[in-house]
Amino acid sequence: MSTGLKKKAAILVGAAMGTEVLLLDEPSNGLDIAAQEDLASFILDLKNKNGNIIFISSHDTQMLSGVVDHYLFLRDGQIEQNIEHKMAENDLISEYRGIYKRK
Repeated sequence: MSTGLKKKAAILVGAAMGTEVLLLDEPSNGLDIAAQEDLASFILDLKNKNGNIIFISSHDTQMLSGVVDHYLFLRDGQIEQNIEHKMAENDLISEYRGIYKRK
């Protein structure tokens, strides 16, 4: 199985077990563009059709801006910023840079 199929299978197992909350750590890491798009569509379907709550930890701003509607930016275990709406990828990158600018 490809990396993308393995990741989908792992997420499906969680969803099939009736899990209401899924925690995904870097789900698009190592995937080609087509597999990233399939994964984003798959995550949206789980969220919209099944009502799953999905937490995603990722640096993939393109995927995040396409599927996420609530962002928490963390630093040292503390919430730095809480944004409760969808963001375009450029806005997400700008927000990230504003929060984590180098000192």
